[in-house]
Amino acid sequence: MDVATRAAAFWAEAAALYARPGMAELCLELQDHLGLDVNTVLLCCFSASRGRGLEPWDLSRAVITLAPWRAQVVEPLRTLRRGLKGMTGAEPTRQAIAAAELEAERRAQAILVEALGPWPPDGPPVSPLPALAALGVPPRAAERLAQAAQDGR
Repeated sequence: MDVATRAAAFWAEAAALYARPGMAELCLELQDHLGLDVNTVLLCCFSASRGRGLEPWDLSRAVITLAPWRAQVVEPLRTLRRGLKGMTGAEPTRQAIAAAELEAERRAQAILVEALGPWPPDGPPVSPLPALAALGVPPRAAERLAQAAQDGR
């Protein structure tokens, strides 16, 4: 599977997981309170669903590769969007920024897939828990993510 196809599959699976009950709130809590990148968290679940458990060095490479895009594009867009919330007359601009932020998140996922290099053929699912732990996701949150990912298969 080429990078573009794998990135598209990641986007679709991540969106489905994020839409499951309680997952958006959990992911935003991990982002806002622990500083974790939601796409990297979701990558752990996606790769595990494809039979690829991410090792600490995989995660380090992915995080380092994504860092410039996240710092220079995703986070500034998020800050702008959040700053406009509730401002009189700003909703059309806020919605345009939200659309740009969503596209930046899609590109972030492609960057993560590219950073991991060649993927082996998909295999039976493995647990995402070791990768989530290596990323710094607290155990209870990691268990909720893993369960939601498994339920979504």
